[in-house]
Amino acid sequence: MTTNPTSLRNEVTTVAHQGQAGNALAIVRVTIGAMLVWVFFENLGKGLYTPAGYAGLISYYIKNSHSPAIWKSVMGLAASHASMAAPIQGLTEISLGVLLVMGVPIRMSSAPEYR
Repeated sequence: MTTNPTSLRNEVTTVAHQGQAGNALAIVRVTIGAMLVWVFFENLGKGLYTPAGYAGLISYYIKNSHSPAIWKSVMGLAASHASMAAPIQGLTEISLGVLLVMGVPIRMSSAPEYR
């Protein structure tokens, strides 16, 4: 098999750019994960994962936001089922945050192998 210098140079450049993109995605992934963990502990300290705290927060959003009526009805449904929605949201925030920081849920396809 014969390769010319131009195709080899293009392959090296492509792999180098994929490495930079991978590093940038890792930084974004860890940042978003850290934000989710931070928000979890902040909300936990405020008592927002209790049914009363969660329903109060959602009711505040319904009254004071400029969201469309359909979204307010979705939020109202969550507030009316706060005993179930609050722990689910807390579990989701901490789980996704930890998994993103650890790098578990995201696996980008690797660069194609050149032989």
